[in-house]
Amino acid sequence: MLTRLIYFAGSTIAIEYDTERAGRILDYLFRDIQAHSQDRPHLTYHLVQDDPGGNYCLYAEDTLVLRDQPEEEIAAYLLDRTCFHLADRSQGGMVIHAAGLAWKGLGLLLPGPSGRGKSTLAAWLLEHGFGYLTDELVFIPDGASEFEGLARPLNLKNTAREVLKEMLAYQEKPDEIIHSLGREITPPRVLNPQAVIRSARLQLIVFPHFQEGASYDLRHLSKARAGLALMEGLINARNLEQHGFPQIARLARQTPAYEMIYGAFEQIEGKIEELFEALSQGDGS
Repeated sequence: MLTRLIYFAGSTIAIEYDTERAGRILDYLFRDIQAHSQDRPHLTYHLVQDDPGGNYCLYAEDTLVLRDQPEEEIAAYLLDRTCFHLADRSQGGMVIHAAGLAWKGLGLLLPGPSGRGKSTLAAWLLEHGFGYLTDELVFIPDGASEFEGLARPLNLKNTAREVLKEMLAYQEKPDEIIHSLGREITPPRVLNPQAVIRSARLQLIVFPHFQEGASYDLRHLSKARAGLALMEGLINARNLEQHGFPQIARLARQTPAYEMIYGAFEQIEGKIEELFEALSQGDGS
């Protein structure tokens, strides 16, 4: 029996498996996520394939959670549940529901609830040269100015294929994308082979809001409004002193924040890069 350790935000889970095919699934999902062998996992999954070449069963500790499922359903389940369990036991800083990217080493946070287009925007930015940290969970250690991301594959709704259809790399590598339950699990290397980075210094927060047919609108947010919006995406508030209010306040004070509404990617071509340029010249905070 082999073990894969997955570490993020001071939290570790383990997945035990015993076949080469199972190992390939886990490598597909977690190859870019750190594994600290010295950390004791707080949860262990067991991925079992009774019939070589057949479907899988998945256990959480001793509890059967999936029975006789194909690879794509196992991958989708683990993609979701590992995020939950890592955030649930996180320690030492804030975990925020956000995509995290970087432009020329400068960190960008894209927070917001599901359905606002964070993952699709992250994919588009990747194809336009941004570095990738995550499309789902960002970790900011206590007192730090840098953030880390849970570098999982992007979790794109099937509708994203139409939006991203002009991405040459995306179209050329269909075999590297897992299709499951109305979504496409897409490794960042499909869009940008050198995209994944470990951490970035946070310089800019943009709350994206995709609305089909909408006109482009960029609004600077006050520190108070940015703080309130960030609190809505703070996943691990119960693990933090004062529920994370002081940490969120520090983040909102230090980092310029904007709301960006758009109805097509053509509207935002170069816009985020321009924000970074303005900040580097001292205009935009």
